Amino acid sequence: ALSVSFEFSITILIILLSQSINSNNEQSWKGMAETATEQELIKPKLIFGSIPQNIKGTVYKNGVGRIKLNDDLYFEHWFDGDGMATSLKFFGNGKLPLFTSKFIKTERYLKQGNETNKFIASGAWTQCTDYHKNILAQPNNPSNTNLFYFNDKLFSLCEGGYPIQLDLN
Repeated sequence: ALSVSFEFSITILIILLSQSINSNNEQSWKGMAETATEQELIKPKLIFGSIPQNIKGTVYKNGVGRIKLNDDLYFEHWFDGDGMATSLKFFGNGKLPLFTSKFIKTERYLKQGNETNKFIASGAWTQCTDYHKNILAQPNNPSNTNLFYFNDKLFSLCEGGYPIQLDLN
């Protein structure tokens, strides 16, 4: 089987905005963001057509996976949202791929943990709820911008921090 070693992305984004959302409101983006969930080895359902026989390899992508802690507590900007990496692994011979999504276990993500009533760590725009912890605090790396494959290793990137090595599985 031919191994395909290029990155491609098919993204379909459908945004349904009701008339109640004011597009001039700086907070209107919050109505479009829900926290993603981690998923392990999901086999998609083929609706029509077939998977090409010679597609073999893995597509990796990342972006924001958690933009809010509860229904009333959002990060101040989507750039502060916690990163999530996804993979779509093709096995060749027309077999269905497997999908996986996992939060990137940054220092900030781990520090926040399951706390949903206040911000534990600061971001570029989002400050700790306990304001005294913001004094001299540097923004933390949400690792939500891009993935980079180098030397048989996969790294998650953000402009505000060092790369984080991810498990290829």
